[in-house]
Amino acid sequence: MDNIVIIRILLSFLIGGFAIGIQSILAERYSKYGGLIISIPSTLPLSLFFISNVNGEEAAHISNFVVPFSLIVLVIFSYILKLLISRTKLLIADVISVIIWALLVSIIWHFNLSSFWIGILLFFIVLTIILVFRKGITYNQIKKNEFSKKKFILRYIIGGTVISLSVVLSRQIDPLLGGYIAAFPVSYLININLIYASSGKKVLDNVFYTVPQGAFLLILFSITFNFLIVMFNIYVTMGICYLINVVFLYFIFRFLQKYSKESF
Repeated sequence: MDNIVIIRILLSFLIGGFAIGIQSILAERYSKYGGLIISIPSTLPLSLFFISNVNGEEAAHISNFVVPFSLIVLVIFSYILKLLISRTKLLIADVISVIIWALLVSIIWHFNLSSFWIGILLFFIVLTIILVFRKGITYNQIKKNEFSKKKFILRYIIGGTVISLSVVLSRQIDPLLGGYIAAFPVSYLININLIYASSGKKVLDNVFYTVPQGAFLLILFSITFNFLIVMFNIYVTMGICYLINVVFLYFIFRFLQKYSKESF
């Protein structure tokens, strides 16, 4: 790799890690909206952005083809993790959930499931099933958590590593693999572990409470990216995608405040 590529990969680590760190701290501090906050597109768009800068916009477009399937796995992952945490130790729940995530991604990659619109359809089917059948996730009134430099640094390092790894893998192996890694549930996993360790199960329940609704933001970003990247450059595409996400995020907040049975 030449020096420019190395610099861009380092930038993906620095910028991506900072974004993930801030996002995860906010999710813990304002836990009643935690699921939405950690679902605000961060790892995914940053990975696609740096894949585009390092490997070209076509590589980013190809990587996005598998994002709907990756998000299906992410939704299943988060639901399984929630069930396991209520029944076993956190570390065991983490390991089993990540293994299941890896197995499902391996199956998708092995059978080359990269039809974007079939993935979109299956995503909404899976999300609807989980919303209908989920149980035992309630909102708890708790005090806000304070900022911690140690937590931020740890999340910075892990988040930056995942984003830079997606860039490297898409360049060295396969752009589709970069898409899978881009949708790796790093925000969920980091937040769930550190929030549980520092604040306990009640705060964690608050984060899980809005995860399914927040997953909609990720699939919305992928859909808009798929349309716009063939018409505009990566900078314009990202700007419009984020603008659309902000609008929908506002309406999701309003919906939750108005129709939730719990007191937000």
